[in-house]
Amino acid sequence: MTDAERLESILKKLSPAPGISPSADGVTRDDIDFLLRRVGELEKKNAVLSRHVMELTEEMENVRMDFGGNR
Repeated sequence: MTDAERLESILKKLSPAPGISPSADGVTRDDIDFLLRRVGELEKKNAVLSRHVMELTEEMENVRMDFGGNR
């Protein structure tokens, strides 16, 4: 099962039928472990992307200053 399929399966377990309040019934410890691993992976990717954005922003400012960006 791919990650996308796994996420879809967990989402279906958490999505009740209309008129029924949400419940975590049917979600297993393995599902929770999978979701926590995914959150950890996404946090790492987010940190990397944030650093890249900061570096690119600094580079853009350097280029503006090099070419008289205040005109």
